[in-house]
Amino acid sequence: MIKAVAAINREVLEPAGLVLTPITDDVRYVEESVHNVWKNLALGALLATACRPPSPVCAGCGRRCSPAPKSGRHSRFAFLRHP
Repeated sequence: MIKAVAAINREVLEPAGLVLTPITDDVRYVEESVHNVWKNLALGALLATACRPPSPVCAGCGRRCSPAPKSGRHSRFAFLRHP
């Protein structure tokens, strides 16, 4: 971008007695924002995984059941009974 500004100054603005001077660099701001978003996504994923409640105890068999298909024997919810 600095090369483009220099070319515009040299070819367009200097003959008219004007100069374009960049005063900020938004690239650093955007890069830091993107880094912050990725950091927050990673932290959120870590917390969501670490703070997940354990599987409830199955009312039918007394074991901790993992989520099973609807046709499976074990239910995910403790208030459901086995057929």
